[in-house]
Amino acid sequence: MLLVSAKKVGPKTSKTWYKEVSKLEEILISSSNPIRERFKKKVHFDLLIAYVTGNKKSLPTKLKKSHKTLSITHLFTPSGLHFSSLYFFFIPLFSYLKKRSPPSYLFAHTTLCATPFLLTGFNSIKRICIFHTLKVVKSFLDKEKLKQIDNFYLILFTFLIDAIRGSFFESPLSFCYSFIFLGLLFCYDDFNPQRIFFYFFGAQVILAFFSLDLFSIFGLFFGFLLTYLFSFLFPFWLPIFFIPMKIQSILGITFLIEKSISLFVKSILFLNDIVFEFNFFFSSLPLILSVLLCSYKLQTKIKLYLFTTLILLHSNPLLNFPISTFQKPLYPVNYKNLKKNKIDSVYFNRGRVIIIFKNGKRCVHELRPQGISEKCRYL
Repeated sequence: MLLVSAKKVGPKTSKTWYKEVSKLEEILISSSNPIRERFKKKVHFDLLIAYVTGNKKSLPTKLKKSHKTLSITHLFTPSGLHFSSLYFFFIPLFSYLKKRSPPSYLFAHTTLCATPFLLTGFNSIKRICIFHTLKVVKSFLDKEKLKQIDNFYLILFTFLIDAIRGSFFESPLSFCYSFIFLGLLFCYDDFNPQRIFFYFFGAQVILAFFSLDLFSIFGLFFGFLLTYLFSFLFPFWLPIFFIPMKIQSILGITFLIEKSISLFVKSILFLNDIVFEFNFFFSSLPLILSVLLCSYKLQTKIKLYLFTTLILLHSNPLLNFPISTFQKPLYPVNYKNLKKNKIDSVYFNRGRVIIIFKNGKRCVHELRPQGISEKCRYL
């Protein structure tokens, strides 16, 4: 329901947000022109700018499509992943300050988490900052019952605060996608970091259902590995904008960073080619239910039975019926017909775009994972 309302509402202040992000990009580029000149391939610097600001206009189409195939387009959105990769390096300092001087710990932690709020946009980063702040507040509470509050309820409270801030209307799809991913990540009672890939896989399957995109199991696996690698590389790449050029020249920092970006790009392109050697799959409601089923505590036999049943319902064709029974033919859109007739109104209904023409004709476009199918009727 949130996703449907998000698509209807649309980004209320997207233009303002984009201009602010562009200003940040201009500041980074203008202050790092000498760094850009030292890059042998400008695409490596453009990729770094895209990871920092989210603006990927300068990137080649092939590189952007490779990110989409491997389900790592979230790297282009400054989010909790970017912030958490930086936050990880402050954990030793926070642990030391918490034992020696709790006030200093609170000051340092608050300063780090409050910094993103000085920028316009970057709502995904602000959400994770709110979450980390709530965790710190919980750790200092006196009552034991309050200290035992589950992280899932902290996530719910985080999104409630974020919604009150107005981030849903600024970027509704980002709000909903973040809730799906983080909610699924923390809704497991027996959360185990070793099973993080399966949580990642489940969230991507749900997102693929709403975005009408096909997904590859190998693509998700490789994308997870690249995301994991990115979380270690990003804190190493980001300081290039703040280190003086003389120090960079002496230590060869620019060369090392470009080399690591180059290897990362080659890995993306190589794994993208491997993924296309295997089949892609569609996401369906039974497949989503099977993902959600894994988060519930049930008897193993019951869970296995329900999981197998849902996978069979997801399979196509079911029970050896002809594939035409389940998969309707795809009719290409007749753009000439759309140009000839004047449109009176357009509305959405259950995954279909219905166009009403002034001459009384009605044209229906069904949105499917394989593409858009047109079915025109005459009233």
